Amino acid sequence: MLAKIGMTPLKLRPKEGLAIMNGTAVMTGLACLAWQRADYLARMATRLTAFNVLSSDGNAHHFDETLFAAKPHPGQSRIAARLRSDLHSERPPRNEQRLQDRYSLRCAPHVIGVLEDTLPFLRQLIETELNSANDNPLIDADGERILHGGHFYGGHIALAMDTLKNTVANIADLLDRQLALVVDARYNHGLPANLSAATGPRAAINHGLKALQISVSAWTAEALKQTMPASVFSRSTECHNQDKVSMGTIAARDCLRVIELTEQVVAAMLIAARQGLALRERVGMNAQLHGSLADMYADLGSASPWSKKTARWIANCGNCWWRSARNAGSCMSVNEGNELVGEVELAPAFHDCDPMNVVWHGNYFKYFEIARCALLKRYDYDYPQMLESGYLWPVVDARVKYVRPLLFGQALRVRSRIVEWENRLKIEYEILDAESGQVLTRAMTIQVAVDAASKEMLYQCPPVLWQRLGVPAP
Repeated sequence: MLAKIGMTPLKLRPKEGLAIMNGTAVMTGLACLAWQRADYLARMATRLTAFNVLSSDGNAHHFDETLFAAKPHPGQSRIAARLRSDLHSERPPRNEQRLQDRYSLRCAPHVIGVLEDTLPFLRQLIETELNSANDNPLIDADGERILHGGHFYGGHIALAMDTLKNTVANIADLLDRQLALVVDARYNHGLPANLSAATGPRAAINHGLKALQISVSAWTAEALKQTMPASVFSRSTECHNQDKVSMGTIAARDCLRVIELTEQVVAAMLIAARQGLALRERVGMNAQLHGSLADMYADLGSASPWSKKTARWIANCGNCWWRSARNAGSCMSVNEGNELVGEVELAPAFHDCDPMNVVWHGNYFKYFEIARCALLKRYDYDYPQMLESGYLWPVVDARVKYVRPLLFGQALRVRSRIVEWENRLKIEYEILDAESGQVLTRAMTIQVAVDAASKEMLYQCPPVLWQRLGVPAP
C-alpha cells in the first residue's frame, strides 16, 4: 500500500515500536487534539454569550472591568474583557428595565473563565508529557545502566483529560441554559416563543427552534453524563503486575466525546444567535453591533438566512458548521441501468463512536446525509442548487433498520437510491462493509418540496427535479 502511494516505510529503531504503541503515547496525542478544540470552544462560547446578551436585551454592565478587578482570576478577566469588546461596552449604561440578568448570562465569564484558566495548566502537563520519555526501561548510555521505572504511567494526561471534559461540559450546560432563556417568551424580553417569526393565522402552528432546543438539551445531558472521572477507575490486570493503571486513554476518549457534543451545541447556538438577533432587530434593539461581532453576524446571515416562519433551514445551515463529512473518503455516483444510484466510501471517525468503538446511532444519519448530498450533486441539484431553484427540501420522515453495528475505522460503502420523485423525494440507503459487501444497515428518508418564498409545502415535486434527474414528468 505504501509503495502504491509513493511512500517509503518507516524503519523503526530498537524499542521505538513498543514506545509508539504505549498507551501514554496515544492518550497524549488525543490530548493535544482535545486541548486545541477546547481552546476554540472557549472563544466561541464567549462570542455566543455576547450574541445572547443582545438577543435577550441583557445587561452589558455585568462585565465591567472594575467589577472583575475585585476577583482577578486571569482567564475569567480575559473572558469579561472579550465580552466588553464584543458588546462595545467599556462604560455600559444600566438597563432601566431590570438590575440583573439570570446567572447563565451574568455569570458567563465565571463559567467560561474556569476553562480559560485551566487551559494553560493543562497545556503545561500535555507539553511536558509530549516531550518526555514514557518508555521502560530507559538506557543510561553514559552511566552504562538499564533503568527500570514507570514512566509509561499516564496519570498527568488522565488528570488533564478528566479536568478538561468537566470544564467543557460546563460550557455546554451554560449555552443550553442561555438557549432556554432566549427561546422562552417569559424570559427573553419581547421575542416570540421558540424564536418563531411566524405571523398571522399560521403563527400558532409554527414551532420555531423548539426541535433545536430539544436537541441541545439532549446533547448537553449526554455531555454531562460523560464527566465521571475515568482516572479513579483503575483496574488490576496482567496477574497483578499492572495493578495500578492511569485509565488515561479512556479519559482522553471520553473528553473528545464531550467536546464533540459541545461542538454540536455550539453549532445549534449559532443558528439561534442568527434568528434571535434578527428578531431583536425587528422589535427594536437598544445596542449596535461593532467590529468582529458585526462581521460574524453578517457571516452567519450569509450562511443561514433567517426563517420568517419556522426553522426549515436548520438542516441546510447545520451542514455549514462543524461538518463531519471530512471523514468521508472518495465520493462517486454510479448508474445501474436506469436507476438513480449514488455511492460514498467512508470510515467512521473516532469521535463518531462510543467507548466500545461502536458508532453512535445518531451518526448513521450523518452518513446518510453525506450519501444523499453526493447523489444529488451528481445531478447538479444539491442544497445550493435547490435554493437557487426556489425550493427547500426538508426531511419529513426517516427510518432505519440496524442489521450489524458499525465500528471505528471500518471501511464502509454507503449506497443511496432515489426510488420516488413524483409527489415526494424518497431515497433508500444501504451501508455495506466495503470488503465483504455485507449489508450492515438499511434506511430511507422522505423529503418534500417547500416553496422558498411562501414557505408552503407542495404536493407534487417541481418540474426542476424531474429535469435535473432526467426522468419523464409524471
